[in-house]
Amino acid sequence: MPGGSGALTAVLPNGRVLWLRSEPPLAPSTAVTHLSELAEHSARWRRATNRAHGVRIDALSRVVSEDDVRLSDGIVARTRATRDRLEKSHVRLHRKLVKARKAYRGSVARQFRIEREAVRRLGRRDLWDQIVLATAGAVFAAYGERDKPFGTTNIALTLALLMWIVGDDIVDAIFGPKDTFSPYPINDTDTWSYLAPIGFVLTAWWLMHDRQNERFVTGVQPLRAKDMLNERQGGIVTATAAVTISGIVKPGLELDFENYQDVPAVATIAALEFTADGIKLGARLVSATAKVVNGELQLVATVETTVALGLGDPTPDVVSVLDLAWMVDTAKPVPIVA
Repeated sequence: MPGGSGALTAVLPNGRVLWLRSEPPLAPSTAVTHLSELAEHSARWRRATNRAHGVRIDALSRVVSEDDVRLSDGIVARTRATRDRLEKSHVRLHRKLVKARKAYRGSVARQFRIEREAVRRLGRRDLWDQIVLATAGAVFAAYGERDKPFGTTNIALTLALLMWIVGDDIVDAIFGPKDTFSPYPINDTDTWSYLAPIGFVLTAWWLMHDRQNERFVTGVQPLRAKDMLNERQGGIVTATAAVTISGIVKPGLELDFENYQDVPAVATIAALEFTADGIKLGARLVSATAKVVNGELQLVATVETTVALGLGDPTPDVVSVLDLAWMVDTAKPVPIVA
């Protein structure tokens, strides 16, 4: 019964009664047929839709494959271009680095050569400067003022020494060409450097040869019988020799030396020979003196006999040879304070 379920009563042959119930159907056959048609129709549309989706998916797959190939080719091309560009850039950088390395090595080697040459030049200049300084020691010992370190003579010699040591650099700095550039920090030895020792000695001699460089001046003054003045008094013969020596100092000191007072001077006998008469009469040296007066050295030697002559005897010569050794201090005398 389509309207709902019904109940049936069945009596079995054995007399037994059964109650039967029939459930109503879920849908009528027409509805089932209609539903089947709808399902078939829906299945056909789904199949058509699936086929359309498959076509679109195939097209999309082809597009994706083509895009993948195109992207892969683009990536490969860009990678190759980037690689070529990097390779070219690296080649240029490598060439620049090789060039810079060669230039740097060349500049370092050149600097080493310059420094080695500068060391050799410095050694040569130092050698010749030491020669000049060694020469200067002898020159200062000969012409320098030992008791006045800042005396005019020492200052003049020092200036002359500096002129011969650094004179070539000063001349180059003042009169040398201005546009020449030397990579060396010092100049090499030149003719000036080689002539410096001799030039300094000649300069010192030219400046100081007419100056008094030795404090103590010595000499020997020979006297003969003709120079002796023989006088007789009370039978005693006295032979006196007086001599004046001029020019004992250099011209540069003459004017000052003439004004010096109480100049120290000494004299002694260097050689003395008596005549036969002098020996017979017992001649002996009495004194030998030296004195500086107005810049001149005066030497006086006196010899007398110990045996008196008779009244009628002539006055003989008692000395045949007399040499007086003398020494004069040319330094300015220091006044003695009582």
